[in-house]
Amino acid sequence: MLARTVALALAGAASGCVSAAQPGAPSGHATSVHVEPDDPTMRTAGAPTCRVDPPQTLGVLAAEDTWFQATFGERGGLAVWNSRDGARVRSLSREGAPSGPARSLDLPPGAMPIDAVADAGGFDVVSRRLIGASGEPRAMQAFVQTTSLDGAPSVLGGQITVPYGPLAGLAADGAGRLAFVTTNGVVVTAGPAGGGSTTVREVAQIAASGLVMVRGSGQPSFLASTPRGTLLLLNDAGMHEVEGAWLPGAGDAHAARLHARWGIDGRIHVWWTTSHGSTWIQYGVLEPGPSPRLVTVGAPVDAATEGWVPPFDDYVTTSLLTARGRVQRSDVFGREVGDAIDIVDVDPSAFPGNIRVAWSGRAFLLLYAAMAGPVVVLRASTAHC
Repeated sequence: MLARTVALALAGAASGCVSAAQPGAPSGHATSVHVEPDDPTMRTAGAPTCRVDPPQTLGVLAAEDTWFQATFGERGGLAVWNSRDGARVRSLSREGAPSGPARSLDLPPGAMPIDAVADAGGFDVVSRRLIGASGEPRAMQAFVQTTSLDGAPSVLGGQITVPYGPLAGLAADGAGRLAFVTTNGVVVTAGPAGGGSTTVREVAQIAASGLVMVRGSGQPSFLASTPRGTLLLLNDAGMHEVEGAWLPGAGDAHAARLHARWGIDGRIHVWWTTSHGSTWIQYGVLEPGPSPRLVTVGAPVDAATEGWVPPFDDYVTTSLLTARGRVQRSDVFGREVGDAIDIVDVDPSAFPGNIRVAWSGRAFLLLYAAMAGPVVVLRASTAHC
């Protein structure tokens, strides 16, 4: 395990939220908390057909295949993209409508945003600057920057140099702590260090065959399956192998559709399918700590007929059929839910291969690149499902 700590000034960072509520947490969050909204369910996003609002232009993109993203908290959202003049952010209403002007994101030369998440009083934006020959980066500098709720950037919060790898997951707890994992197994955490500073740490490098973010109200954490069939708990405390049997005969978190959420009891609740393509699942509870242990709860049940046990629900996910420019909703078992949304039908000038979807807590925001005369722009449409 590799542990490096970089303490850097975080002047003007958003602060003051004490709740650690996350998506999937029980209702009743304090109104001052700004974290990700509850995930979409069949009740909130499972209609047979979606009503799609007319598109709105958010800004100009650098090119057709430019990166962009939107993320939401309980009090609004933020769109982030790369323009021809650098990184830009723009605040969004809970319904996904732009609610202020586009602002520049002041990053070091060569750095570009790669992910964002609601946290504390605003949003955390993670950016990177590649190190090495063009097309063959060997490392990257990762930067963490906070913005206020209206998208105004603060002073750059912290940075660290790690082996290069695209992000595989980003989580925050609403109290200024976050964690992210790259596809090559580098685990990085960041959080307040006192005295107006933040600490950015690389806590582990792992070889994982599957990675799952722990949703819900708790410490930003991930579960990872290894080629040996074991399960690892990853968070600011480092990397710990989980005791107890899981996934009999499988060993891959993605193949078994492993889901994990913090419960109100402070433990990590999980479920996984008992066989490929099945709706039969096994529940379990993971006791966190320096020696995490997973124990199964009850016998396998058919979730399709028995329903879900809290903190789980009948969640809806989205997938992109990019060749045709369509967004398809599905349940957690991959079964289609309702009609697909055709972006090209909504906006004939859209590029079908560059679409992102964000859940606002009330509707899906569809972001996509489109032609507007001689320039490529970022547009957004809200889908009520």
